[in-house]
Amino acid sequence: MPAEEAGTRVVLKDFPKGWCADGKELLLVSLQAQLQVFGALLGEPWIAPNLSHAEVIFKSQNDAKEAVEVLHGVDFREPEELTSSPDAKYKGLHVALKTGGKRGASTQHGEPAKKEARVAPGGLNVPPGDGALAALAGTWSLGYGDGSADLSYTITESGEVRVGKKRWLQLVPAGSFQDAKQDPNYTGTYFLNNAHREDTWEYIWLEGGVLQLHHFTTEDNGVSPYGSPNYWGCGTGQLADQVAGQGEMFNMQQQQQPPQQQWGGKKQKGWHKASHWGALAEFEGIWTVMYEGDPNMEAGMTYTITSSGEVTVGKKRHLQLVPAGSPADTRQDPNYAYEGIFLLDQCHREDTWEYMWIEFGRLCIHHFTEYDTGRGPFGSPHFWGMGMGLQAAMMAPQMMPAPRKGAPKGAPAWSPPAAWATQAASWGPAPAASYWRQGQVGKPGAKASKASWAASDGSGWGDGSGWAPAGAVAGAPPTTPVGPFEGTWSVEYEPGDGGMTYAITSGGEVKIGKKRRSQLVPAGSEWDMKKDPNYSGTYFLNEPHREDTWEYLWIENDVLQVHHFTGDDKGTSPLGSPSFFGGALGTRKETS
Repeated sequence: MPAEEAGTRVVLKDFPKGWCADGKELLLVSLQAQLQVFGALLGEPWIAPNLSHAEVIFKSQNDAKEAVEVLHGVDFREPEELTSSPDAKYKGLHVALKTGGKRGASTQHGEPAKKEARVAPGGLNVPPGDGALAALAGTWSLGYGDGSADLSYTITESGEVRVGKKRWLQLVPAGSFQDAKQDPNYTGTYFLNNAHREDTWEYIWLEGGVLQLHHFTTEDNGVSPYGSPNYWGCGTGQLADQVAGQGEMFNMQQQQQPPQQQWGGKKQKGWHKASHWGALAEFEGIWTVMYEGDPNMEAGMTYTITSSGEVTVGKKRHLQLVPAGSPADTRQDPNYAYEGIFLLDQCHREDTWEYMWIEFGRLCIHHFTEYDTGRGPFGSPHFWGMGMGLQAAMMAPQMMPAPRKGAPKGAPAWSPPAAWATQAASWGPAPAASYWRQGQVGKPGAKASKASWAASDGSGWGDGSGWAPAGAVAGAPPTTPVGPFEGTWSVEYEPGDGGMTYAITSGGEVKIGKKRRSQLVPAGSEWDMKKDPNYSGTYFLNEPHREDTWEYLWIENDVLQVHHFTGDDKGTSPLGSPSFFGGALGTRKETS
């Protein structure tokens, strides 16, 4: 990695709650979306384990200075946050140049007095699965002693660890061949590699019923209390039910998609007790529920759900949502024992049941009956099929470019309404573990039928062929008539995030933010660097935010639709293309 220049390191803090809601991964994406507009970064942003602050290094001093000038003091809070928890003292995002060479954590924790090596409990190389590792099992509320919000560590009896809501890792005995650091100062503890991101690691052990944790990063210069370098700091954890109290209801944190084994996800074990009303409140509303293969799918069924989880199906049937995996779950299906998933038993009649959760603001449903012999996407028997619920504001019909015909091998044998796929992908970034995306489109790289250009509105698109004007020379992208795209657009990758500005000329030149310029070219043409057949009929934009990123754009009902890809991402787009980061919507800005 190139050396860091003076005046290029920027520190950020005072993040909106929405940026930190799903842990470090969402915060990282939010930061990158705002920062990469100003110029190239030297590596990815570093984020403190407690999410209190972050640091990023720009390659250019001018880019760093501009980022500070533009972003400092900007209020990125969503309207919901402003309404639910108004804070008159909040002064917006804090962004400033950092003058010191060390990270704040290194300065704070650096060079403590060394201690004698402790007598580690449990002995050396205790194999995973025995009593010593099983003693760590549970959901732990982990704090770093600085008053910031705690992190949740869920540890299974076999040593699988979920950090926050998404990241699943594996504890291994310190000093074993699986310990990538082989630090002799922590013999007898357990090692957790890539704890919060790459180039971070932790040693974990139990003392007096309290989880002890020492956190390290390659960027930090501190020394741990036992003499080990690269020390960031320490944390302690208590079991969540001890923190919340034994008499409260189940806590259903708002994870909005069940992780898939394909992406490293594992099921939740050991529900801890706290309030679950916040998660149930997401379900409140009147939903039109449609099922795969149902000839009356367009009409749908009505589910009326209260904030306390009472459900009226149609006009007569009154039921109650209960947390999946809780004692009230009469089915006890371990494949659905995730935070944020609820069981609706006897949903349509006796011997039928559904598991449901919220994803992208939609109600996702898996329906089961005693008489069916199908197997669900997570391996559960008696599977009938999938459904999705939309509220009234979501029901406006839309169309995706080049819609897929038929389902790929391994995917459900049905094609959901185009509006579902469009809207489920419209707000991003979509998490790589999204079940709904995988359930609809199957494996990365599955091919779509090539759509004609007539499938999209061709007004102002030349002759409608989608190719460059006659006589254009390969090598430099030509100007391409893109009448419907002309204008200045506010493109949001997540509702309420403030948006990025795309200024598009009639010739297809796109100015992103204040600096970056790129050229729209017809998808599939010789200037389309990716030539993805799933996006025939759209336009291709190369390197919109940085190198190794690309987008496909099209217009629907005067809304700019954007699918964003990067060389680093492993998601699958709603049309089956790999390297998918997420979708975005663009609305026209009023011109004076």
